[in-house]
Amino acid sequence: MAIEKDKYSDLLLVASVTLIVGVTAFLIYRTRLAERFNYLRSQAQSYANRPKILTLSLLEQNGSGQSGKVTLKEVDGKVAVSIFTEGAPQGVSQPAHIHAGSCAALGEIIYPLTNVLNGQSQTELMLGMNALFNGTSMALNVHKSAPQIAVSNTCADLPLTY
Repeated sequence: MAIEKDKYSDLLLVASVTLIVGVTAFLIYRTRLAERFNYLRSQAQSYANRPKILTLSLLEQNGSGQSGKVTLKEVDGKVAVSIFTEGAPQGVSQPAHIHAGSCAALGEIIYPLTNVLNGQSQTELMLGMNALFNGTSMALNVHKSAPQIAVSNTCADLPLTY
């Protein structure tokens, strides 16, 4: 009988050690899995909260000598449109718009912007970047002047999505 008791004691010891090792491995795995999940969640939140900024080059049109950059930045669910040009005529108010279409084929005005004066303009659109860039082909255009609205001085094709 003593031999049988030792046999069961050994089996019980092996089973206990196996159980302890298994539970420990599971707890380590679960902890690492939770750490990885928390890391990925923080990365996703950082990505979602990143500043939404897009800067595009404004290209010269019709030999105007005017070019520049436009920055679109989402702030509090609204898009701030900042236009900076070089070679702009001083003292001339230049209408600026976001048009349907492209620089090569401007369509109707979708969003009027603050006129460019001395190479600068700031406008706040009451919509976010995702609503603005909704798959519609658009271009941001700066015209030569109000009397010469049909003449484009500088333009940037906008991306379809952000």
